[in-house]
Amino acid sequence: MQWQFNPYALPLFVSASLAVVLAVLAWRRRPTPGANTMAVLMVAMVLWCVTYALELLSANIAGKQFWIKGEYIAFVSIPVLWVAFVLQYSGREHLLTRRNCLLLCTIPALTVLLLWTNSYHGLIHQSVSLDTSRGYAQLIISYGPFFWLHGFYTYMLILVAALVLLRNILTGSGLQRSQSTLLLVAVLIPLVGNILYVLRVGPVPLIDLSPILFTIAGILAVWSLFRFRFLDITPIARDMLIEGMTDGVVVVDGQYRAIDFNAAAKAMLGVTASEAIGQPVQTILPLEPQSFNNAAADSSSHIEASFDESGRFVDLQISPLKPGSRPPRGWLVVIRDISDRKQAEEAERNQRNFVDALRHASAALTTTLSLEEVLDHIMDEIKLVIPHDACRVLLVEGDQARVARSRGYVERGLGIWYANLRLIISETENLRLMIETRKPLAIPDTLAFPGWVRMPEVDWLRSYAGAPMIANGQVIGFLNLDSTVPGFYSEEHAQRLQAFADQASIALENARLYSSLQETNAQLEFALQSREEMIQNVSHELRTPLTLVMGYIEFLMDQQMGELNSDQVSALGVMLQQSRRLHFMVNSLLALQTFNPNKLALQPVALDRWLPQVIAPWQRVAVETDHPIHTSLEPDLEPVNIAGDFLELVVGNLLDNAIKFSPQGGAIEVTASRLDGSAVIAITDHGIGIAPDKLDRIFDRFFQVDGTPTRRFGGIGIGLALCQAIVQAHGGQIQAESAGVGLGATFSVILPLASQPSSGSTPRSLEHESLANPAG
Repeated sequence: MQWQFNPYALPLFVSASLAVVLAVLAWRRRPTPGANTMAVLMVAMVLWCVTYALELLSANIAGKQFWIKGEYIAFVSIPVLWVAFVLQYSGREHLLTRRNCLLLCTIPALTVLLLWTNSYHGLIHQSVSLDTSRGYAQLIISYGPFFWLHGFYTYMLILVAALVLLRNILTGSGLQRSQSTLLLVAVLIPLVGNILYVLRVGPVPLIDLSPILFTIAGILAVWSLFRFRFLDITPIARDMLIEGMTDGVVVVDGQYRAIDFNAAAKAMLGVTASEAIGQPVQTILPLEPQSFNNAAADSSSHIEASFDESGRFVDLQISPLKPGSRPPRGWLVVIRDISDRKQAEEAERNQRNFVDALRHASAALTTTLSLEEVLDHIMDEIKLVIPHDACRVLLVEGDQARVARSRGYVERGLGIWYANLRLIISETENLRLMIETRKPLAIPDTLAFPGWVRMPEVDWLRSYAGAPMIANGQVIGFLNLDSTVPGFYSEEHAQRLQAFADQASIALENARLYSSLQETNAQLEFALQSREEMIQNVSHELRTPLTLVMGYIEFLMDQQMGELNSDQVSALGVMLQQSRRLHFMVNSLLALQTFNPNKLALQPVALDRWLPQVIAPWQRVAVETDHPIHTSLEPDLEPVNIAGDFLELVVGNLLDNAIKFSPQGGAIEVTASRLDGSAVIAITDHGIGIAPDKLDRIFDRFFQVDGTPTRRFGGIGIGLALCQAIVQAHGGQIQAESAGVGLGATFSVILPLASQPSSGSTPRSLEHESLANPAG
């Protein structure tokens, strides 16, 4: 291979060197869209420039044709790579599918194949000759048809890339338009140079300047891509990014001096650039050199600090400015005002603590119903909710407020008289305001409050907060806090105090109600005990005289003291009947007072034999009063466990009521039957009946269906209560049924059979007289 000197080879080597640099730069920026393709494109440019330079340095046709084969590998690749780069840059990389890439490479690959086999067909180069008229050998080529086809294909690819960039220019943002314009210029420069070479009208007719022009285009592309995309710190980028930030930015050099500020930083710091630039950073920011050293070690760091005496808080983000892995040359400090966030966090923390303290106080206040203990709890819990130096609870009594509890006054030299003071509400301004408005009151400075009473002993009370304690719509007291610090209490304290006072009001009212209920219960218990004692005493005192009266009446009726006419006998009969009823009521009353269900002695008894014996004494009364008693007893009833005398009293009471409430001639039915494992004794009358609304109370002690003073029927309302107590002591039930007033009533005594378990207690013993006999 022969060589020659050609002055045009030198620019090509320079272009190749530049292309190498551009390839390295593009490769380092691989995350940027299109950077990988740009790196490969610059490698192709290096190959084109070097092979074309070697072609120019070759002195014979064979050598030149050899290097042309290398040129074409780069020559046909560059348009394809250029289109791929533009599509990636413009966000259309989805079009670069494997199929589309193979189609794009088809004609370039075929062109290279035809060139290497050109001697067989001449489709690329039809003829090749040398021109030595300029002192060096140059090729004169006559191009074949496929060369022109590839040229057309190349121009179409470049046109597509240009149209994509033109669309970006027309529709993109200002920054994208500037970038796309530079790339469009980079596309058109080598295109124009190639057209001039093919048409032999360039400044050097037989020299192809396309590689040089493509290198220039690559420089423009890489410069455009990285200058704008990575926003190097230039005046334009600084104005757009740094000055436009709402956060403050301070640049610190390696000597910890502030060397640059943005507008937001100047406003935050309250300084001008001339005042602060060059000053040690710790004089304008709450930072020490160690803070920057930490940032150097950890890449970046955050510091939250109080900015000045006004209570402003800032977040300082410190980031090192270092090239690669070398030590930092300075630091970038981003200042963000977080005062609002800190205040919100502090308010949220205070509110959470207040709610927790209030919840704890509420639980503590409701642990007791003692008024004295509640007052002590108020004193204990208020100090956990709101700070104070002294506090008092005042309870309203008429037109005055009495100090019920206090702390912090006697300890500061005040006499006990002040801690137990009584204040007239209308003459005490702070209390009057609270009782009129029903709202809390905060006095930041007591000396500035017009209604504050000045006393030397209490001049240390410089700030006050009070809240009314309201229950059932009435102010029942006041909760007062005092502080020795002027301006200590605010409206927020007053509102919190009111929340606590509301809880205290509930506890105080509950304690008051409980105390009142205890007093009422004590009075009621005393009244009941007195009545029971009176009834028992009266009953005992009545029974003996009644027995004598009944004896003398019977003695007279037997005419032991002389003969009597019929009217006298009839009158004595009425007297005897009513005396017997009165005697029966006295016995019932005594039984009710002395009845103890735990001392019943139960024995199995057959009702069909026992019940007629109980009814027999009442038959005479029924005949005398014209109230016939009819019995219907189921034979062979199983025995029931009863205390005979007490169950006689039950049957007697029910028969007595049936006779008393039945009209003249009204019959009374007594039945005994078995029902579901129980024995049922039912006594039915056809008398005045019972109203439905009175059935639920018919067995209450001392309850009368007709409780008016003018009622027709006598009685003291204890018979049915006694009956219920006795039956329940037997493990049974007693029921009353009535269809209504005037329709009679049925009373049923239901007793478990002796073979069935009883719900009552197993009794031991009881000594008593027969109480159920109406004859006494």
